[in-house]
Amino acid sequence: MREIERVTQKGRKRVILPIHTELLFGLEAEWESRKPNPSDRVLLNPLTRKPLTRPRLYHRMLALGKRASLPDAHPHRFRDTLAVDTLTRGASPDDVARERFLV
Repeated sequence: MREIERVTQKGRKRVILPIHTELLFGLEAEWESRKPNPSDRVLLNPLTRKPLTRPRLYHRMLALGKRASLPDAHPHRFRDTLAVDTLTRGASPDDVARERFLV
């Protein structure tokens, strides 16, 4: 298992989050093929290769939850998982409650 180092925006606190090796390889391959600028959108529609809209991302998240047999798998549900992982990696509750994370 590899890790991603993140820094909170306001507090500038360093937080380390685990990332599965296969996901890391996929992200690195995508980065190599796209060579994105820092302002480019990260999530692309796999069919059109255009940035995902909020409604489309929401529907894809619901479909992912359905395939995984997770009831009510909306994006906010996965946000809770990120918050717990972030807390276990050293962020304070204040960091998690108020901050967005930067790479």
